[in-house]
Amino acid sequence: MKKILFAVIAALFCYYAQSQNYSSVAISDVETEILNLINDYRAENGLPELQISQALCYVADVHAKDLFHNKPQDKTGSLNSWSNKGNWKAVNYSKDKNAVKKTKKKPSELTKYKGQSIEIAYYNKGIVNPSAIVDSWKLYPQFNNVILNLQPYSSPKWEVMGVAEYNGYVCLWFGPTTDNAEIVKIDRSLYPSRKVIAQKPLEVHDAIPESTLNENRFDQQQRMDGNSDKQAEQERKQREFYENARANAPEQYYVIVFSSNDVANSRDFVENLKKKGYKNAEMIKTDNKIRIAVEKFNSHAEADKYKKDLIRVSEFKDAWILKK
Repeated sequence: MKKILFAVIAALFCYYAQSQNYSSVAISDVETEILNLINDYRAENGLPELQISQALCYVADVHAKDLFHNKPQDKTGSLNSWSNKGNWKAVNYSKDKNAVKKTKKKPSELTKYKGQSIEIAYYNKGIVNPSAIVDSWKLYPQFNNVILNLQPYSSPKWEVMGVAEYNGYVCLWFGPTTDNAEIVKIDRSLYPSRKVIAQKPLEVHDAIPESTLNENRFDQQQRMDGNSDKQAEQERKQREFYENARANAPEQYYVIVFSSNDVANSRDFVENLKKKGYKNAEMIKTDNKIRIAVEKFNSHAEADKYKKDLIRVSEFKDAWILKK
């Protein structure tokens, strides 16, 4: 299949300036590969190739940087949220009943793009692997349906898309109308792409046990009620209980294939994994993230062997081991 050739001019837009000059954008090698993989997947399903929208690339870039710098997802649990720290309207995706409508209008809010659009997003710390990113979207029924124009996203039909990656955050937008902006072929000898170097993840990560989160909630409630001697003693006993439980709990090693901030999508991801034969797939809450595990073991050696086999025969090339 013919691969996409991207147009760029040297100057990159400023993050905090709401510029209408979104025809000047740069596309990295990683972003290029993501878009090519999306078009390949659509072609496999009998769908036409999507053109590249510079306006949607601009919106994707602004949002990826908002997610990294301002982290609205930490308060809302969704990568589709927007902070109140830029020249745009904030969107709390978990509480705002009009969040979907507001999100669809983001391109027209930030640029001259007129079509209502849909965004899917991804985050994984330290890993930028286009194949793994697109494969994860395929596994989420909601994201897969967006890519393939399936219900409830069968109308309007997508004509264009735009993507941006920034420090592990990837935003991909789909829209029904094309841009008028000219696509200029880049001379990479003059303007090198913003190439992202994938970092190798650590083999084993120490997780924050669920008991620690419970402990923090307990402490906060006690402080709200006052700091009497009785309450202080309760706090001490509670901490002692969790410390002892943590010390005596057997270690387990989870083979992780994906991380997310979105609870609903994570549940869908797990259900889809189970349908694909990963019967022990589960969600693990740790480090304020949701990790998706396909299997767990009592020893690192067993987990490592499974991980290596998984990487060799499946789409999960960035699988890693979580110690908990």
